[in-house]
Amino acid sequence: MEEFDFETGRLLDTLDELGLRDNTLVIYTSDNGPWLSYGTHCGTAGPLREGKGTCWDGGIRVPFIARWPGRILPGRVSSTPAMNIDLFPTCMRIAGLSLPKDRVIDGKSILGLLTGEDPSSPHDVFYFYHQGQLEGARSG
Repeated sequence: MEEFDFETGRLLDTLDELGLRDNTLVIYTSDNGPWLSYGTHCGTAGPLREGKGTCWDGGIRVPFIARWPGRILPGRVSSTPAMNIDLFPTCMRIAGLSLPKDRVIDGKSILGLLTGEDPSSPHDVFYFYHQGQLEGARSG
């Protein structure tokens, strides 16, 4: 944690030095919960069940911190579900670019969710797979 904190400070200081603070979206998140098979030094999902490689909450619910001065209010908290697959369409929208037309993109822009302009999820249902098998779905 100390190293993470130090390097985050360096990153934000560099954005300030380059005059990019207000024009840069900074995101910290994870792709999965902790590697429970590695024992006690792998992290914890806290009160959530299981970890990486499972479709239980401990494997799929992860922290997400976003900072974008002037666009995301400091201290804003949302419990609306989203997925990491939503980051690509969100960044494309911010950049004013269109999504590729030659493939299916499962993610959807969560720009409104990040800024608070539209606090709802763009998804009707989330599907959770493990090793190619559908193991869960969440609606609402």
